[in-house]
Amino acid sequence: MELVNYSKPHLHEEQSKPYPVDNQSFPYTEISNPRRFEELLYSIYQLKIEKQELNDYDDISLMSGVAEQARDVVMFRNGKAHGIIQCKKYKHNLAKTDFGREITKLILYSLLDDRIIHDTNDFTYYIAVAKDFTAPCRDLITDFNNQILKEPELEGWISSNLNMPTLRSLKMTDCAIIVRDILSRINVKKIIPSDLDLELTDKPQLQPLFSRFAQ
Repeated sequence: MELVNYSKPHLHEEQSKPYPVDNQSFPYTEISNPRRFEELLYSIYQLKIEKQELNDYDDISLMSGVAEQARDVVMFRNGKAHGIIQCKKYKHNLAKTDFGREITKLILYSLLDDRIIHDTNDFTYYIAVAKDFTAPCRDLITDFNNQILKEPELEGWISSNLNMPTLRSLKMTDCAIIVRDILSRINVKKIIPSDLDLELTDKPQLQPLFSRFAQ
């Protein structure tokens, strides 16, 4: 079985930081690169777990950037993966098709490695964006467990991912029903800029983190 590489990075200050504007959201789309956005999400949720604001988890890791298997941040309970955060630092709104391909990719990888999702009835997929979601994408996520089973593009998303070299061992005829079942069970939650703004400004313990990314 292929090893999964996690990291717990020591974050250094950004040399060229975007600045927050009064009465406006922090400009997450201007963070220098996607990796820094992933590090920001990791840092926020690491502090939330340390302060026991997320009782579902007791540990967190940032994926190393190699063989991520559609995961940027993984959250654990008792050493088992019960949640992930997938980060998208796009300057445009995340489209339903892009989201659909990402979440089905994770499910397909979980069929090859059962460490990715420990329990389909106790697992949350967080999708974090630097800007926002398109309206169709928001609608899908809002009532995900029901809407995904009616989604006409679902088989296309699965088929597209099965063309990846790392997933070619899976066959549509064998996995489509299983993928649909898993998608109907897991929790899916959005993380949008206003959520990040609240985390960075409303909690005193996060002020040093806010300074590191925003000053």
